[in-house]
Amino acid sequence: MDRPPELREGPGFRSWLRGTPDDAGSHRTGGAMLEGGADDVEEAWRWFLERAAHGDIVVLGATPDEGYDAWIRTLAPVRSFQTLQLTDPVAADDPFVVRSIQRADGLFIAGGDQFDYVRVWTGTPIQRAVNAAIDAGVPVGGISAGIAVLGGFVFTAERDMITGTEALADPYGDRVRLARGFLTVPETSHRGTKSEED
Repeated sequence: MDRPPELREGPGFRSWLRGTPDDAGSHRTGGAMLEGGADDVEEAWRWFLERAAHGDIVVLGATPDEGYDAWIRTLAPVRSFQTLQLTDPVAADDPFVVRSIQRADGLFIAGGDQFDYVRVWTGTPIQRAVNAAIDAGVPVGGISAGIAVLGGFVFTAERDMITGTEALADPYGDRVRLARGFLTVPETSHRGTKSEED
């Protein structure tokens, strides 16, 4: 039976880690896994894990969710798997948090509320570390809110969600808030994958 993941927490973060990350890295290949719907797609994840060379996978989220750990282990073995919950910008002050992102061979951004990411990451070492990892060829993925923050323009949801019809009727309304260049994914690394519900 597998040992339970190692739990670590500090101001603004909580981490669940299984396995032993290797700072030497893996022979990864850049790319972007874009899951458009509410459900994860096995074929897309297998592609993502291959691009990450089955190395050190880090799932970034704002709400506690260890579900990816058990599910991914049914798809393919990886050297280590970490769920990193970030809830406050102060988390960026902990070297453990930034180092976890820096040594990742694959980064995945979970769903939830995209404003949690914009609020917690903007202008911090977390945002810089994620962008540096992508620039260095670490494959990145996202679903729902996680895919929303990977675009060149991000609807921040700072004033709650809004439908397309509502936004078109009042495009300058207070609920239509955008951020530009939050994360930088090169166009040459894009590979779109949609769930069956999208």
